[in-house]
Amino acid sequence: MPVWILLYTIDMKNKYVLNFFVGLLDGEGSIQVNHWRKTSLQYRIVIKLKWNEANEKMLQQIAEVVGGTVRQDGNFIIWVENNREKIKKILNILEKIPPLTTRLRAQIAFIHTCLKHNNVEEYIKTRDNKYDNRQQYKPKGDIKLLDYWSAWLSGFIEAEGCFSIRKTGIKSFSIGQKYENYLIAEIKSYFQLTCVLRLVKSKVEEYYSIETYNKESLDMIKKHFDKNPLIGEKTISYKNFYFE
Repeated sequence: MPVWILLYTIDMKNKYVLNFFVGLLDGEGSIQVNHWRKTSLQYRIVIKLKWNEANEKMLQQIAEVVGGTVRQDGNFIIWVENNREKIKKILNILEKIPPLTTRLRAQIAFIHTCLKHNNVEEYIKTRDNKYDNRQQYKPKGDIKLLDYWSAWLSGFIEAEGCFSIRKTGIKSFSIGQKYENYLIAEIKSYFQLTCVLRLVKSKVEEYYSIETYNKESLDMIKKHFDKNPLIGEKTISYKNFYFE
């Protein structure tokens, strides 16, 4: 294989991993600011998943492209970056490939503020307010038209999607998220699903979800993954769902 083709292939793979990473971070990640004995601020970006070989391999692949380290903690596998300068580089990536949940966007706005003032007292005064008016962080426009949407969606489904096969053999795909109703609605539209967008509401939170059993819809979902593969544990349930 000519060198230029090899380099192009590596570059395309790395670009996919970056976009996938942002989707995974939107689903299972967290951008955190804490204090150490009220004397200094500590910063961390972390993804915590159930430990298995597939998830470990996926997070190692992300670490090779994005940075960070991967370690096992009991029944969990964790990707983490807590070096301030390296976190700034990852935040630069997230400026070019913006997350699509209001939750993560609010966390990004908060960590930028903390990095700017780097003041423990200011942090303590504002830390409980970072999700106030979270709708201001809602993405504008049709997010399905973003050039990273497809890979992002596979990363998000890796985190939040579910392929289910009942004892009767009936198959379904479902996905949901707290608060982010617009995002679940966009996924429903992208896959052309006819199912209902459901809301489960409690006193403290709202959870939105969709679930489809429709064969044509499941075929549409499969076409997406033919071009935008899962790369973690969800690959196993996906293969069992469609090929066994």
